[in-house]
Amino acid sequence: MRAIRILAKVIGYLALGAGLIWALIPRNVEGFRPLAEDGYDYAQYGLGVMYAEGNGVDRDDYEAVRWLSAAADQNYAPAQTWLAKMYQAGRGVPEDQAEAARLLRLAVDQGNADAKNNLALMYADGAGVPQDYDLALRLLRSAAKDGHARANSNLGFMYAHGMGVSRDLEEAVRLYRIAADQGDEAGSKRLSDLCSVTWYEGC
Repeated sequence: MRAIRILAKVIGYLALGAGLIWALIPRNVEGFRPLAEDGYDYAQYGLGVMYAEGNGVDRDDYEAVRWLSAAADQNYAPAQTWLAKMYQAGRGVPEDQAEAARLLRLAVDQGNADAKNNLALMYADGAGVPQDYDLALRLLRSAAKDGHARANSNLGFMYAHGMGVSRDLEEAVRLYRIAADQGDEAGSKRLSDLCSVTWYEGC
């Protein structure tokens, strides 16, 4: 653990950034914990996700929230996005859709594509925020432009069902196909489902 701390500090002094540290440290609790305890946001995030998923450690929602909150308080967008999921599901904290939306907005302001997609779904559903299809569409288009596969799928769903836009099966199929090509299982299934019940020749 002491060696990991020294490595992080040396890399920090050389101004090589978190990305290199992330690539070099072991991806396990022993690798993340000393850096998390020293206040490194990416390590706090990594440790929080491990506890949330039960990856290499017993799942513990309270520990997950503890570490994700520590990173989120340092304005680390991935942690804000993950912590929002915990508030949405009421895992380790009381369910609070409004707090989830607040955290996602902070991450969106930093350009996080996952946050854009997730916040868009909240606006589409009116969960914790007023329903707003226009804003949902803007967020999904922005995330899709960033290459976010699930956002392409969700944007296709909006077109397929005429949610805030005129129903457009051609555009829905195009977006589902992009998502499927990016490896998104939901996009692939939506494409298959749509093509099984519609006459649209583009399938």
